[in-house]
Amino acid sequence: MVIELAAGFAAGVFAGITGAGGGILLVPILVWLGLPPLASTATSNVAISLTALSGTVTNTRKFDLPWRRVLLLAIPAVVCAPLGVMLAERLPTVMLLWAFAAFNLISVGLLQLRLASSSAPVAGSDAGEALPAVPATPAVATGGAGGLLAGLFGVGGGLIMVPMQTLALSTPVRLASRISLAVVLFASISAVVSHAVTHGDVRWLTGVIMAVGGFLGAPLGARWLHRLSDLQSTRIIQVTLAIVAVSFGWRALAG
Repeated sequence: MVIELAAGFAAGVFAGITGAGGGILLVPILVWLGLPPLASTATSNVAISLTALSGTVTNTRKFDLPWRRVLLLAIPAVVCAPLGVMLAERLPTVMLLWAFAAFNLISVGLLQLRLASSSAPVAGSDAGEALPAVPATPAVATGGAGGLLAGLFGVGGGLIMVPMQTLALSTPVRLASRISLAVVLFASISAVVSHAVTHGDVRWLTGVIMAVGGFLGAPLGARWLHRLSDLQSTRIIQVTLAIVAVSFGWRALAG
Protein backbone atom coordinates (compact mmCIF):
# COMPACT_ATOMS: atom_id res chain seq x y z
CA MET A 1 0.00 0.00 0.00
CA VAL A 2 2.86 2.41 0.86
CA ILE A 3 4.54 1.74 -2.49
CA GLU A 4 1.32 2.36 -4.40
CA LEU A 5 0.67 5.59 -2.46
CA ALA A 6 4.22 6.88 -3.05
CA ALA A 7 4.06 5.97 -6.73
CA GLY A 8 0.77 7.83 -7.09
CA PHE A 9 2.22 10.91 -5.39
CA ALA A 10 5.24 10.97 -7.73
CA ALA A 11 3.00 10.48 -10.74
CA GLY A 12 0.73 13.29 -9.55
CA VAL A 13 3.61 15.76 -9.23
CA PHE A 14 4.82 14.78 -12.68
CA ALA A 15 1.32 15.12 -14.12
CA GLY A 16 0.91 18.63 -12.77
CA ILE A 17 4.28 19.78 -14.15
CA THR A 18 4.17 18.18 -17.59
CA GLY A 19 0.48 17.70 -18.44
CA ALA A 20 1.08 13.96 -18.79
CA GLY A 21 -1.00 11.52 -16.81
CA GLY A 22 1.89 9.98 -14.89
CA GLY A 23 1.32 6.50 -16.31
CA ILE A 24 4.93 6.20 -17.43
CA LEU A 25 5.74 5.87 -13.74
CA LEU A 26 2.72 3.83 -12.71
CA VAL A 27 2.68 1.11 -15.38
CA PRO A 28 6.26 -0.14 -14.77
CA ILE A 29 5.65 -0.12 -11.00
CA LEU A 30 2.44 -2.12 -11.40
CA VAL A 31 4.21 -4.65 -13.60
CA TRP A 32 7.00 -4.85 -11.02
CA LEU A 33 4.35 -5.50 -8.35
CA GLY A 34 3.20 -8.51 -10.36
CA LEU A 35 0.21 -7.32 -12.36
CA PRO A 36 -0.11 -8.51 -15.97
CA PRO A 37 0.65 -5.77 -18.54
CA LEU A 38 -2.98 -5.35 -19.63
CA ALA A 39 -4.19 -5.12 -16.03
CA SER A 40 -1.38 -2.67 -15.27
CA THR A 41 -2.52 -0.47 -18.15
CA ALA A 42 -6.14 -0.59 -17.02
CA THR A 43 -5.32 0.10 -13.36
CA SER A 44 -2.95 2.92 -14.28
CA ASN A 45 -5.79 4.67 -16.08
CA VAL A 46 -7.89 4.62 -12.90
CA ALA A 47 -5.18 6.48 -11.01
CA ILE A 48 -4.44 8.77 -13.94
CA SER A 49 -8.06 9.84 -14.34
CA LEU A 50 -8.38 10.84 -10.70
CA THR A 51 -4.94 12.47 -10.65
CA ALA A 52 -5.79 14.44 -13.79
CA LEU A 53 -9.04 15.55 -12.12
CA SER A 54 -7.09 16.91 -9.14
CA GLY A 55 -4.59 18.80 -11.31
CA THR A 56 -7.29 20.14 -13.61
CA VAL A 57 -9.34 21.47 -10.69
CA THR A 58 -6.24 23.31 -9.48
CA ASN A 59 -5.55 24.71 -12.96
CA THR A 60 -9.18 25.82 -13.36
CA ARG A 61 -9.12 27.70 -10.07
CA LYS A 62 -5.79 29.44 -10.63
CA PHE A 63 -5.67 29.95 -14.41
CA ASP A 64 -7.89 30.65 -17.37
CA LEU A 65 -8.23 27.12 -18.75
CA PRO A 66 -9.61 27.28 -22.33
CA TRP A 67 -12.36 24.65 -22.12
CA ARG A 68 -13.36 25.08 -25.74
CA ARG A 69 -9.86 23.93 -26.78
CA VAL A 70 -9.96 21.17 -24.15
CA LEU A 71 -13.20 19.76 -25.52
CA LEU A 72 -11.94 20.04 -29.10
CA LEU A 73 -9.13 17.65 -28.17
CA ALA A 74 -11.08 15.57 -25.65
CA ILE A 75 -13.78 14.38 -28.06
CA PRO A 76 -11.39 12.52 -30.40
CA ALA A 77 -9.43 11.32 -27.34
CA VAL A 78 -12.54 9.70 -25.87
CA VAL A 79 -13.34 8.05 -29.20
CA CYS A 80 -9.82 6.72 -29.77
CA ALA A 81 -9.09 5.41 -26.26
CA PRO A 82 -11.18 2.23 -26.73
CA LEU A 83 -9.42 1.69 -30.06
CA GLY A 84 -6.13 1.76 -28.17
CA VAL A 85 -7.45 -0.89 -25.79
CA MET A 86 -8.37 -3.09 -28.75
CA LEU A 87 -4.92 -2.67 -30.29
CA ALA A 88 -3.24 -3.48 -26.98
CA GLU A 89 -4.90 -6.89 -27.08
CA ARG A 90 -3.99 -7.70 -30.65
CA LEU A 91 -0.54 -6.26 -31.39
CA PRO A 92 2.63 -8.00 -30.14
CA THR A 93 3.93 -6.39 -26.96
CA VAL A 94 7.44 -5.98 -28.35
CA MET A 95 6.14 -4.07 -31.36
CA LEU A 96 4.18 -1.69 -29.13
CA LEU A 97 7.19 -1.09 -26.90
CA TRP A 98 9.53 -0.28 -29.79
CA ALA A 99 6.96 1.96 -31.48
CA PHE A 100 6.38 3.97 -28.31
CA ALA A 101 10.10 4.26 -27.62
CA ALA A 102 10.73 5.53 -31.17
CA PHE A 103 7.95 8.11 -31.00
CA ASN A 104 9.24 9.44 -27.69
CA LEU A 105 12.67 10.03 -29.21
CA ILE A 106 11.09 11.76 -32.23
CA SER A 107 9.08 13.97 -29.88
CA VAL A 108 12.27 15.05 -28.09
CA GLY A 109 13.66 16.32 -31.38
CA LEU A 110 10.40 17.99 -32.40
CA LEU A 111 10.18 19.83 -29.09
CA GLN A 112 13.75 21.04 -29.55
CA LEU A 113 12.91 22.39 -32.99
CA ARG A 114 9.87 24.17 -31.57
CA LEU A 115 11.96 25.66 -28.77
CA ALA A 116 14.74 26.79 -31.11
CA SER A 117 12.36 28.47 -33.54
CA SER A 118 12.08 32.00 -32.21
CA SER A 119 9.91 32.99 -35.17
CA ALA A 120 7.31 30.25 -34.62
CA PRO A 121 3.82 31.71 -34.01
CA VAL A 122 2.37 31.41 -30.54
CA ALA A 123 -1.39 31.16 -30.16
CA GLY A 124 -2.82 33.31 -27.42
CA SER A 125 -1.17 33.89 -24.07
CA ASP A 126 0.14 31.48 -21.50
CA ALA A 127 -2.98 32.21 -19.44
CA GLY A 128 -5.20 30.74 -22.14
CA GLU A 129 -6.91 33.98 -23.12
CA ALA A 130 -8.24 34.44 -26.65
CA LEU A 131 -6.77 31.32 -28.20
CA PRO A 132 -7.54 31.50 -31.92
CA ALA A 133 -9.35 28.77 -33.79
CA VAL A 134 -7.19 25.92 -35.05
CA PRO A 135 -7.63 23.63 -38.08
CA ALA A 136 -9.75 20.60 -37.35
CA THR A 137 -7.33 18.01 -38.72
CA PRO A 138 -4.36 18.69 -36.39
CA ALA A 139 -6.71 19.16 -33.44
CA VAL A 140 -8.39 15.79 -34.06
CA ALA A 141 -4.99 14.15 -34.63
CA THR A 142 -3.64 15.57 -31.37
CA GLY A 143 -6.57 14.48 -29.22
CA GLY A 144 -6.94 11.16 -31.01
CA ALA A 145 -3.26 10.32 -30.52
CA GLY A 146 -3.54 11.05 -26.82
CA GLY A 147 -6.60 8.84 -26.47
CA LEU A 148 -4.98 6.06 -28.45
CA LEU A 149 -1.94 6.04 -26.17
CA ALA A 150 -4.16 6.07 -23.09
CA GLY A 151 -5.74 2.84 -24.27
CA LEU A 152 -2.53 1.29 -25.57
CA PHE A 153 -0.13 1.97 -22.72
CA GLY A 154 -2.10 3.45 -19.84
CA VAL A 155 0.04 6.59 -19.97
CA GLY A 156 -2.72 9.16 -20.32
CA GLY A 157 -1.40 10.49 -23.62
CA GLY A 158 -0.11 13.79 -22.28
CA LEU A 159 3.44 13.13 -23.39
CA ILE A 160 2.31 13.14 -27.00
CA MET A 161 -0.33 15.86 -26.73
CA VAL A 162 2.00 18.49 -25.27
CA PRO A 163 4.56 18.44 -28.13
CA MET A 164 1.81 18.09 -30.73
CA GLN A 165 0.04 21.14 -29.32
CA THR A 166 3.20 23.22 -29.30
CA LEU A 167 4.08 22.21 -32.86
CA ALA A 168 0.80 21.66 -34.70
CA LEU A 169 -1.41 24.07 -32.73
CA SER A 170 1.22 26.73 -31.82
CA THR A 171 0.34 26.61 -28.12
CA PRO A 172 2.73 27.83 -25.39
CA VAL A 173 4.19 24.80 -23.65
CA ARG A 174 2.89 25.56 -20.15
CA LEU A 175 -0.62 26.21 -21.46
CA ALA A 176 -0.35 23.05 -23.57
CA SER A 177 0.48 21.12 -20.39
CA ARG A 178 -2.64 22.41 -18.64
CA ILE A 179 -4.88 21.66 -21.62
CA SER A 180 -3.31 18.25 -22.00
CA LEU A 181 -3.95 17.32 -18.38
CA ALA A 182 -7.65 18.16 -18.77
CA VAL A 183 -7.85 16.07 -21.97
CA VAL A 184 -6.07 13.20 -20.17
CA LEU A 185 -8.94 13.19 -17.68
CA PHE A 186 -11.46 12.37 -20.40
CA ALA A 187 -9.18 9.97 -22.29
CA SER A 188 -8.33 7.94 -19.20
CA ILE A 189 -11.96 7.62 -18.12
CA SER A 190 -12.80 6.34 -21.59
CA ALA A 191 -9.96 3.81 -21.40
CA VAL A 192 -11.03 2.61 -17.94
CA VAL A 193 -14.62 2.08 -19.09
CA SER A 194 -13.39 0.14 -22.13
CA HIS A 195 -11.13 -2.09 -20.00
CA ALA A 196 -13.84 -2.67 -17.40
CA VAL A 197 -16.56 -3.49 -19.90
CA THR A 198 -14.57 -5.68 -22.29
CA HIS A 199 -12.15 -7.46 -19.91
CA GLY A 200 -12.88 -6.66 -16.29
CA ASP A 201 -9.12 -6.42 -15.66
CA VAL A 202 -9.15 -3.20 -13.61
CA ARG A 203 -7.67 -3.50 -10.10
CA TRP A 204 -9.88 -0.85 -8.57
CA LEU A 205 -8.42 -0.79 -5.03
CA THR A 206 -4.84 -0.45 -6.27
CA GLY A 207 -5.89 2.26 -8.70
CA VAL A 208 -7.71 4.22 -6.00
CA ILE A 209 -4.74 3.99 -3.59
CA MET A 210 -2.44 5.35 -6.28
CA ALA A 211 -5.01 8.01 -7.07
CA VAL A 212 -4.97 9.21 -3.45
CA GLY A 213 -1.24 9.83 -3.82
CA GLY A 214 -1.92 11.51 -7.15
CA PHE A 215 -4.50 13.82 -5.59
CA LEU A 216 -1.84 15.00 -3.16
CA GLY A 217 0.90 15.37 -5.75
CA ALA A 218 -0.88 16.87 -8.76
CA PRO A 219 -1.73 20.28 -7.21
CA LEU A 220 1.90 20.61 -6.11
CA GLY A 221 3.10 19.91 -9.64
CA ALA A 222 0.54 22.29 -11.12
CA ARG A 223 1.82 25.09 -8.87
CA TRP A 224 5.43 24.37 -9.82
CA LEU A 225 4.51 24.54 -13.50
CA HIS A 226 3.45 28.17 -13.11
CA ARG A 227 6.91 29.02 -11.75
CA LEU A 228 8.83 27.34 -14.58
CA SER A 229 9.89 29.01 -17.79
CA ASP A 230 9.00 27.53 -21.17
CA LEU A 231 12.59 26.33 -21.46
CA GLN A 232 12.48 24.58 -18.09
CA SER A 233 9.10 22.99 -18.81
CA THR A 234 10.31 21.78 -22.18
CA ARG A 235 13.51 20.34 -20.72
CA ILE A 236 11.56 18.39 -18.10
CA ILE A 237 9.34 16.89 -20.79
CA GLN A 238 12.30 16.12 -23.06
CA VAL A 239 14.24 14.35 -20.33
CA THR A 240 11.14 12.37 -19.40
CA LEU A 241 10.53 11.37 -23.01
CA ALA A 242 14.14 10.19 -23.35
CA ILE A 243 13.99 8.16 -20.14
CA VAL A 244 10.73 6.55 -21.20
CA ALA A 245 12.17 5.70 -24.62
CA VAL A 246 15.17 3.99 -23.06
CA SER A 247 13.06 2.11 -20.52
CA PHE A 248 10.60 0.88 -23.13
CA GLY A 249 13.43 -0.13 -25.45
CA TRP A 250 15.06 -2.02 -22.58
CA ARG A 251 11.81 -3.82 -21.84
CA ALA A 252 11.46 -4.72 -25.51
CA LEU A 253 14.96 -6.20 -25.58
CA ALA A 254 14.36 -8.05 -22.33
CA GLY A 255 11.11 -9.47 -23.65
